[in-house]
Amino acid sequence: IGACAQHLKAAFLPYIQQVLPSLLAANDYFHEDVRVATTKALTSLVTAISATEPVPKWSKGVVTDLPQQQPMTWALLQRVCGPLQQRFEEDEDKDVVATASESIAQIALLIGPSAMAAVPPASAPLDLRVLVDIAVSLLEQRHACQSSAEADGQVDEDADHDEALWEAVVELLTTAPKALGVHWRPHFERLLPPLLPYLRDGHPAADHSLAIGIIAESINQLESTGSDFCTSLLPIMVRRSRSESVACRQNATFGMGVLSLHGRDAAMANMQSVLQALQARMSADEEAIVRDNAVGALSRLVL
Repeated sequence: IGACAQHLKAAFLPYIQQVLPSLLAANDYFHEDVRVATTKALTSLVTAISATEPVPKWSKGVVTDLPQQQPMTWALLQRVCGPLQQRFEEDEDKDVVATASESIAQIALLIGPSAMAAVPPASAPLDLRVLVDIAVSLLEQRHACQSSAEADGQVDEDADHDEALWEAVVELLTTAPKALGVHWRPHFERLLPPLLPYLRDGHPAADHSLAIGIIAESINQLESTGSDFCTSLLPIMVRRSRSESVACRQNATFGMGVLSLHGRDAAMANMQSVLQALQARMSADEEAIVRDNAVGALSRLVL
């Protein structure tokens, strides 16, 4: 069903209402593979109906009256998003949680800010406050899918980190600010404290990279609204730009650029260390993708 909806797109419209009840009924099926497939299929229905009733190109932070403009899409979102959010919040299987996170990110990227914020009196299909709370529970290893969950919320640096799960969470937490813009700020304030422990020396480079990626993209989308975060965060970017991990150097170098652009006071206070770090990242033996980010960061610094 999911593959048919994904590839047939608008041609699948006559079948959406026929298959939807069965997919919703399978949302909490006992076998995790079925829940993964159901989650993907529900997302494909949204893709199909959006091809029938095209969603206008959205602008960052601009909430439109989606119930009026795309009533069929809105009606489907109201039925699909709740079950997807439920799987993200409650499922005990990491693959299902990761798939739900990816699905929610795909819908947010397709629909834009109106998927997470609505024109009153309507309520948004996705509850961003709840989504961020779920992400925080994952970061603090309190989620039902994490065997290392601790009652006190302390992050275990030696815990087994599922790569697919973290990639999916990062996708969601970097897509939301792209859609919301300055409206992302209160949610970023909620996320930052549980993100910071992942930047400690005791954590692996993969943890550093995921935290830096979320922070850098958040500041990139918040723009000057996030300037007051930059003073404390810019030195962290400088330090992590020296990582042995290419991905970590790539993200941290990008982070130095956006934090310097949107946090001028922080950039002036750390100018020498930032320039030294960027010079090192532009060396001939550096990876090309890191050098590209260093050139971009230097350009942002001089704007």
